[in-house]
Amino acid sequence: TASDGSRRIRVHTISAPITNNISAIFKSADLDTLINVTSKQSVTHCLTHSVESARQSLVYACVQMLYIYRKFCATNPAPGQLILPESLKLLPLYTLAMMKSKVLTADNGIVKTDERMYLMDRILSLSCADTTAFTYPRMIPLHSLGPEHGVVMANGEVAVPGSVSLSCEKLEAQGAYLVENGESMVVWVGRECPQSFIEQVFGIPGIPENESSRLILEPRGNALSAKVCTIVDHLRQQRPSCPAVTVVQQRDALEGVVMCYLVEDRQAHIVSYVDFLCHVHSQIQSKLT
Repeated sequence: TASDGSRRIRVHTISAPITNNISAIFKSADLDTLINVTSKQSVTHCLTHSVESARQSLVYACVQMLYIYRKFCATNPAPGQLILPESLKLLPLYTLAMMKSKVLTADNGIVKTDERMYLMDRILSLSCADTTAFTYPRMIPLHSLGPEHGVVMANGEVAVPGSVSLSCEKLEAQGAYLVENGESMVVWVGRECPQSFIEQVFGIPGIPENESSRLILEPRGNALSAKVCTIVDHLRQQRPSCPAVTVVQQRDALEGVVMCYLVEDRQAHIVSYVDFLCHVHSQIQSKLT
């Protein structure tokens, strides 16, 4: 409605390239956009179907896309080989990660109904980058920060250590890791983490049994603490919300908070990443025959 009260229609015109070449479609596919769309479709699917049905639809979509690529785009593929397009080589991993997220997880023990509903609504409004981060969280080692890490550069950016795969095999008892998905942040501290690290970052000589959740991450007047806090603040600025930091210790009562993010491991009734790849491959093979 215009300022004078008259009704008007706004027309948006876009121009999008099209092609009849399937290989070109796969070559130009954007994984982040695909994950953003399929995650929102899964949430919408849950409105009229079960969560299990939404998980199955994700698997079907993943298998169908890779089957089409194998059938029409792959060149001389070996019969027993899983062929993945370069642009979508992480599609099975992100599909599995979405199935294990608190939005679609089969493990009702790690998410309450109201939290699941909140996250479903949240997914519908997330950008591509934020959906990707939520689907496959970052796990950043904090115990091996280099001189360049956690320092604000002239351009305002902060160097953050590279993330590691979301598997318990990557968690070292001597280390400490920050796991973040845009909605929550968890610092996991190994049982053999050096006392000097704990004292500098948390301000105490040791973590009391099952008391880690009471620890507060804040500047302690030393270089290591400043680096860790700078990294946390930098990551918060990249996200649409400002998640609080929860500290958990290895084998402590709250360790499950971190374990649910390790999507490459077997969880509840959902297989590990390696087993899921085998399942996807077998489904594609059955379609080919």
